[in-house]
Amino acid sequence: MTRRTAPAARERGFTLVELLVVVSIMALLALVAVPTAGAGYEQRLDLVELQVRDALARAQALARSTRSTHGVVFDTRNERFAVVDGSGVAVTDPLTRGDYVVDFDRPDQPRAIDLNVADFGATGKAAVFDGQGLPVDGGKIVIACHGSTRTLALDAATGQVAVQQRLQRAGGGQAQGGPLKSPPRRPDPGRVPDASPPVPP
Repeated sequence: MTRRTAPAARERGFTLVELLVVVSIMALLALVAVPTAGAGYEQRLDLVELQVRDALARAQALARSTRSTHGVVFDTRNERFAVVDGSGVAVTDPLTRGDYVVDFDRPDQPRAIDLNVADFGATGKAAVFDGQGLPVDGGKIVIACHGSTRTLALDAATGQVAVQQRLQRAGGGQAQGGPLKSPPRRPDPGRVPDASPPVPP
C-alpha cells in the first residue's frame, strides 16, 4: 500500500492589505526622515557658518601665536575660501594635513552654496588679522543657499563673528527675517597696529 502524503501547505503570497500596510509605514518613515527643503537649506547654511567661523578663528589664533599676519581669503567667483599666512600661501589644515582650503564645488561639501559677498574694507575679500590677532578691518560675508541667505559680520574691534542677518524663503516666496542683535562693539585702547603687510586679496 502506497501512502499518499498530504499536499504541501499552500504557498502563500502577500495580501493586498499587507502590502498597503507596508507601503504606508514606509511613507511615514520617509516623511519623518526627510526634512523640509527650507530646513535643509538652513542646515547647510549652519554648516557653512561653522566652517567660516572655524577658519576665522584659526587665522586669528595663528596670527596671535606666530605674531605675524594671517587671514582668510574669500574667492566669491569660485565659491571657496582659504586660511593663508602673510605671504598669501595656504596654511596646513590640522585635520586633513593638507592646505586649509574650503571649496564648495567639492563633493564632500554642502551643495548649492554661494559666497555672494565678502567685503573687508581696505583688505578687500580677505579678513586679515595682525600679529596680535586683531582684525585689520571689520567686514561681512554673505552666504546663500536656494534663496536663504545669512550675513556674518566680523567686528573690527574684537574680532568676534556675529550673525547680522538671516533671510529665509517662505512658502509664498517672500523673504523673511531681519537684523539680529550682535554683541556690543568694544574698542581696544591698547591695540598696536602690526607692521606686517596685509594678505593679498
